[in-house]
Amino acid sequence: RRPYATPRGGSTPVGALGFASAVDELGRQLADARIEPELVVVALGSGGSCAGLLAGTAARNLPWRLLGASVSRPVEEISAKVRDLAARCAAMLGGPPPGDAALEIVDAREPGFGDDRAAARLALNTEGLLLDPAYTAKAFAVLLERLRTGAGGPVVFWHTGGLVPAVAEYVRGEEPHEPAST
Repeated sequence: RRPYATPRGGSTPVGALGFASAVDELGRQLADARIEPELVVVALGSGGSCAGLLAGTAARNLPWRLLGASVSRPVEEISAKVRDLAARCAAMLGGPPPGDAALEIVDAREPGFGDDRAAARLALNTEGLLLDPAYTAKAFAVLLERLRTGAGGPVVFWHTGGLVPAVAEYVRGEEPHEPAST
């Protein structure tokens, strides 16, 4: 009976708690598989997912770094927001704020359908992953570039979803179109 207003993406300290908790599951899965990643890559829009992952990683003192591929905001702007959300989420978890070295944010906002389209095609054809053109394909292209330039260990791609209806057109090389409004 008390509404809780959430901003775009649920990017609040409370919203980030879900991703902070999800770090436990990732940690268990990686431990079971005996994989120690160097890097976890995630698409970064409004900041909540990345902030929660950062706070959860810091709270559990996990060794990997987080790489956020900013798909909608300048790096300086979203960096400040993610760090603030992560610090407030960490406080809710009862832990210290994450250190600066644990997070890197890169600009993945460029328009067009170059490397991101090739990345979406590769992900679909090799792993069966559907990546949308505006969000996850750009993050996957960043991951591929990082692998090409010598990531020092295993890399985890955190697939946060996205707009699936345009994926087939996108992968075929057609310009995605807006769905008809009703």
